[in-house]
Amino acid sequence: MLKKPTILKIEVINDKGYLTLKKFNSILNKSKDITNVILYSKSIDVFNNKDIFDIINKSCTKFPTEVISKFNSISTIDIDKLPTNNLSITIPIESINPELYFKYNNIELKTLLNNLDYLVKYKNNTVLSLQPIFLKDTIQTIDKIIPIARKYNASIKPVYPLALTIEDKANLPFTLENMYKLIEHFYLISNHFGLMTYFRNAYPTPKTCDEFNSCYNITLNGDVYPCSYIAQSEDKTWDEYYYDDIVVKVPQSDYLLGNIYINSFDGLTENKKYRKLKAILQSYKSFEKAHPYSKAQFCIVRKNNNINNKFWYCSHCLHKWDQAC
Repeated sequence: MLKKPTILKIEVINDKGYLTLKKFNSILNKSKDITNVILYSKSIDVFNNKDIFDIINKSCTKFPTEVISKFNSISTIDIDKLPTNNLSITIPIESINPELYFKYNNIELKTLLNNLDYLVKYKNNTVLSLQPIFLKDTIQTIDKIIPIARKYNASIKPVYPLALTIEDKANLPFTLENMYKLIEHFYLISNHFGLMTYFRNAYPTPKTCDEFNSCYNITLNGDVYPCSYIAQSEDKTWDEYYYDDIVVKVPQSDYLLGNIYINSFDGLTENKKYRKLKAILQSYKSFEKAHPYSKAQFCIVRKNNNINNKFWYCSHCLHKWDQAC
């Protein structure tokens, strides 16, 4: 029998609705082998879900639970509703420059900082992580986030964002000539302050696909995918932009394993599609020892896709090449 994932990564809200406590309980009732839960949203902050505090508290009674949130749409009164144990919060943040922060969030930076002050004071068992977002207009000063992480005893998980439109691509940092030096500088300072930091490569560098082996990724409507990177709330194909105007059509429908409200977890991981994907990912292990590519070399790889080959996208995945998320 195949090794099964042990983490539930669940979308809790989008522009079409939100996850209710009742539906969350129905998912947990099927989750006998689960060890951890991650709650997230790709569009609307998780704390806009009116059931979110009941969901978080229920989850934390059973599992270590991570909540991914901007943490600027929550009040101090609501922070009091959070559990005191088993909770970690990961906060994506573009910049601590007040003008840039407002540009991306339409809310004052001081709102986030006030919430963090309150959380650390009254919920000091909460594990914090900051996710600096490497963008063209933020990367020059991204190291200013490091003292903030140190102040709140937070780890650092830098990310490159996805580009799903030409407008998104225009703000990616990949074309900056000094990008490598800026990223190297960021990690040197992080290490100087003794912060736990996840390293991200400036150049496309193949790595092991861990999420497939660790997570069930569940969208709001209950659809289950092998990775959160490809999981959207609708079954569709979408464009993904990268360096040098390369566009890849991401075949999301190829990766749909089933629906948690219809299928069991055993049924999801024992079907032919899951087994074939597992075999394909194992065949890519030779990538793990490969040297970093130049952007131009990687673009050639992305151009030479074969849409007739099931799961071809796994060889092009920006996450697998350490170039997103």
